[in-house]
Amino acid sequence: MFKHINIYIFLFVLVIIPLHGFTTNIKESDDDWADDSWGEETNSSWQLSGFTELAYGTFLQSNQVSSTNSLSEVRTQLTLVYSHEQFELSAKGNLIYDDVLGKAIWYFRELNLSLSPADFLDIKVGRQLLTWGTSDYLFINDLFPKDWQSFFSGRDDEYLKSASNSIKTSWYFGKFIFDLTWTP
Repeated sequence: MFKHINIYIFLFVLVIIPLHGFTTNIKESDDDWADDSWGEETNSSWQLSGFTELAYGTFLQSNQVSSTNSLSEVRTQLTLVYSHEQFELSAKGNLIYDDVLGKAIWYFRELNLSLSPADFLDIKVGRQLLTWGTSDYLFINDLFPKDWQSFFSGRDDEYLKSASNSIKTSWYFGKFIFDLTWTP
């Protein structure tokens, strides 16, 4: 793990510096500095968020399947959302440096378009995380893809669900909701 410390520092700086932003007002005279508004949010259609995490896990006994580490990675997740009155475009990508595999991986976790063409209908098209029901870790009828290896290696619960390229529709009839999902 420590032989790749430079890549960890690089990925950390790559994410933290762009995400640490601020807005300020340009002042015309020195008297205006009392009204400074550092960190004030602006109303924009674009939203950027993300995080970086370091994860490390090791086996307590020797095994025949892997080296001594079960997990050794730096993960950066960036989310970009564009909101419009009629639709929302969402992209969530992960950049991972996996020290166990010795390689960097980039993939889109989500990339979809959501819209509501009528008051009773929502449509979501593209790469998305799908779930059925509301219980925790009880998947009696939830047949959407899971990433069990990610779950048992110690990653966050968020990574238990795998993304699917799907079209999801939600129909609202009073107190009832009818969801129809098609995954080719």
